[in-house]
Amino acid sequence: MAVKRTTQQAESYRELNRQLVSRLPQAVTTDLTSTSITYLHCLKVSRVLRSEPRLHALLDCSPAEYGAIQPILQHLLAMTYRGDLTIEEGQRTSSELETHWRQGVECVLSLHGVLDQETRGALDDLALFFERESRVMTPTGRPSPAEVAALLRLRSADLRIVLRVACKLLGRPVSEDFMQLVEGMQVLAEISDDLRSYEQDVREGSFNTLRLYAQLFPVSQAASELNRTRERYVEQTVNSLQQATRPSIIRFQRFLTAPAASSHWNYAPRVLLARRARNLLRQSWLWEDIPQPIEEERWWVDEPSTLRSRLR
Repeated sequence: MAVKRTTQQAESYRELNRQLVSRLPQAVTTDLTSTSITYLHCLKVSRVLRSEPRLHALLDCSPAEYGAIQPILQHLLAMTYRGDLTIEEGQRTSSELETHWRQGVECVLSLHGVLDQETRGALDDLALFFERESRVMTPTGRPSPAEVAALLRLRSADLRIVLRVACKLLGRPVSEDFMQLVEGMQVLAEISDDLRSYEQDVREGSFNTLRLYAQLFPVSQAASELNRTRERYVEQTVNSLQQATRPSIIRFQRFLTAPAASSHWNYAPRVLLARRARNLLRQSWLWEDIPQPIEEERWWVDEPSTLRSRLR
């Protein structure tokens, strides 16, 4: 039986791969220069793609299906990271924003026939994040409370692109219910990633959420204020969980607890799911310890006294 399953999975992989390749034009005349990436971009992507069981749950696909679409998703993410690294270099040198990353993403998606209006919207969000991320680190770039919230949401646009593209490649409808459910969780993931790279980002002068909070608040309060923000996104996720459909709940549980997912929670009462979700979110890889913020030179020339109270 095990051999039979393995054979079936291999055939499933081959068939899906044939379908993906068959979508490409027989003679690609498009200039593919904009799609080039480097080894460094691939290394950054490997941090995201290293947990395959969790990705199978996030993308709602089998290992064979993931194997077929993984090269495309990896290249898409690498191109967005190419843009991210270039933006960070621009922040250090005050150079203009680079937009070739988007041309590369749109080129690959167009070749596979999966560039639709929703994916363009997610690309718009990512481009807007790059723009606002760079502006917020300028002397006149102090963000409003609404802009801080938007920065946190926009930053995970690359993951929304991956989710939508994966569904298109697999020929499945996008679950907007699940997209809403994981929105708060994606923000928590971005914050955790920033906490892990905080000291390096300070040394390199790159954007970082904790660096931003250390600018918005007194350094002694930055960690507690960021933790308060994380708690809001935990509650947002829990509230969404209580409204979500059962298929989205099952997918959420598999993603958060993979590879040690337990199916007996999938059909538990929602009040128990909400309690468990709070505990899981605070104890998982999404909840890094907040390091002691470092006192830095102020980013902005203006210091309105009422901003810090309005942010709360």
